[in-house]
Amino acid sequence: MKISTKSAGSSKYKGVFNLLFRKGAWDFYEKDTISFSQGDLDDHHIFPKKFLERKGIKEEVDSVLNRTLILSSTNRHISSKSPASYIQEMIKIHGSKEAVRLILDKHFINGEMLEILQSVDDDTPASIVEERFREFIHMREELIKKEIKTLVM
Repeated sequence: MKISTKSAGSSKYKGVFNLLFRKGAWDFYEKDTISFSQGDLDDHHIFPKKFLERKGIKEEVDSVLNRTLILSSTNRHISSKSPASYIQEMIKIHGSKEAVRLILDKHFINGEMLEILQSVDDDTPASIVEERFREFIHMREELIKKEIKTLVM
């Protein structure tokens, strides 16, 4: 089963976002779990869309595999920053890389994927960004599939 989908109305897209709630996903900056009761949630591009556009990358940008839920205020703050830049801010806010790893784990982003995010900044050549982005998407799809299998088996 291929999870990659761009349609926010699709069952796969909604299913992935429901898994985030089930895992108790935290906002990237605020020290709290995300919930509908908080109100303003945004569908965040993990590799920000404008960052990828600056690198000439268009494929899979809007895939659910490059999306997660965070507070609108956090999403506006991250905006078009490189992954390395906003991950560094998360480390400052939460006090350690390990704390950030634990938060990202709830978003189906493991330690190896965190390393990928930290390795991609504004100075990274487009070809390397594209390679790391594709690797990230593949790894995230495998983590989500594994979670689905544990729930249905």
